[in-house]
Amino acid sequence: MTAVGLLHPGEMGATVGAALRGRGVGVLWASAGRSAATAERAEEAGLEDVGDVGEVCRRSEIVLSICPPHAAVEVARAASGFTGVYVDANAIAPGTARTRSAALPFVQPAYAAFSADAEPEARSMDAHDLPIGFHEAAAQVFRRTAEDS
Repeated sequence: MTAVGLLHPGEMGATVGAALRGRGVGVLWASAGRSAATAERAEEAGLEDVGDVGEVCRRSEIVLSICPPHAAVEVARAASGFTGVYVDANAIAPGTARTRSAALPFVQPAYAAFSADAEPEARSMDAHDLPIGFHEAAAQVFRRTAEDS
C-alpha cells in the first residue's frame, strides 16, 4: 500500500487525510513545530505522527502539501530532498502556481501544481489507487477562474 505524507493537517488537510485513511491508505504527518490543535486534528483523522518533515518524506511515496497559500513555498522547501510525487494542493491562482513552479526547481519534475490541466495529477493518483475527484474538481475551478480573468 502506498504511504502518503500530509503537510500539514489543518482543517482541510485533516479532512483529506481522514478520507484517505477511510480507503485504507496509511497517512503520515510531522508534529515537529505544529500546534496542539493540529495534533488533535491529526489524531482524530487517524494520521500517523512520524516526527518531522524529513521522516515524512523518507517514508512516503506521495506527499500532499495542504497549507495556507502564503506558507506553500516554505513547506515545499522543507521537502526539497523528496523524490516521490509532491502534490501542491494549495488554493492559488494559475499564474501564481506557474510562478511558484518556476521558483522551486528542487522539487521538479515531481512537483505538481494544480492548474486547468490537472489530468496528469489525476492519472498519478489513480495509478496509486488513490481518489482522483479532488484533482478533477481543482481543474474545473482553475478553468473557470482562468475564463473569468
